[in-house]
Amino acid sequence: MNGLKQRFSAGLHEQEVDLGALALLAIELLAVSADPKCAVAANAANRRGLQRLEELKTGAQGALVAGESKGESAQAAAAGLVRYLGKMVGFTGNSDDYYNPDNSNLGWVLAERCGIPITLSIVYMVVGRALGYDVRGIGFPGHFLVEVHVEHDVQLIDAFSAELVSRQDCMQTYAQMLATSSREAQSLASVPVDDTLFVASSPQQILLRLLENLKQIHLQARATGPTLAALELQILLAPESFELRSQHDALVSQVFGRRPGQNKHPELH
Repeated sequence: MNGLKQRFSAGLHEQEVDLGALALLAIELLAVSADPKCAVAANAANRRGLQRLEELKTGAQGALVAGESKGESAQAAAAGLVRYLGKMVGFTGNSDDYYNPDNSNLGWVLAERCGIPITLSIVYMVVGRALGYDVRGIGFPGHFLVEVHVEHDVQLIDAFSAELVSRQDCMQTYAQMLATSSREAQSLASVPVDDTLFVASSPQQILLRLLENLKQIHLQARATGPTLAALELQILLAPESFELRSQHDALVSQVFGRRPGQNKHPELH
């Protein structure tokens, strides 16, 4: 368990963070925290996930994607990724079972070729970067996106629907999500694009968001071990977060009781 955490921490300090590998490692760590007896099986699942990512990278290199999109427009590069991952390989959003906890498990998503926006976007990012593209994750509210850059040219991908989208498309979807009535949705759909909603997320921020999904899943299932493990990984990603540390201490106190010497009320400064 400690060895897995050390590997996760070390991976965060690599010059280029391997998003796919760390997402798979997080799943392995949470599985072991739920049941130490499954360590061998969890490690095997991790290795299968890594192998599947390598197969996807190799397949993309051999497909027309690499040849026809390299050096062209962002739209051409993005269209190539969608054609390969969405059409040829068949990755799609799991709209029939959106709240299935497995949708946040990258290994399962790689095996079943379906998932939720953030896990599917990680697949697009890993494969796109292997092709040499400048691919970024966009933490759009309620729906994670992928953005491909070619010099000053930019194109958004919705990995869930496997299609190219515009910022205006996303704003309209966002407005409909916020609306409480169809009339309100029509008025909100005309709002201008808010560029602050399309800021690229760092690998650490993406992992934080993925771990938040996993934490909530295990918290709802009252699985203390994986919930604590998810929180500990989040703290590694954001050590300055008072909120995460407070959540961790509250859960530890709830499960194990107050630690010796811990005051009922914290000191105020």
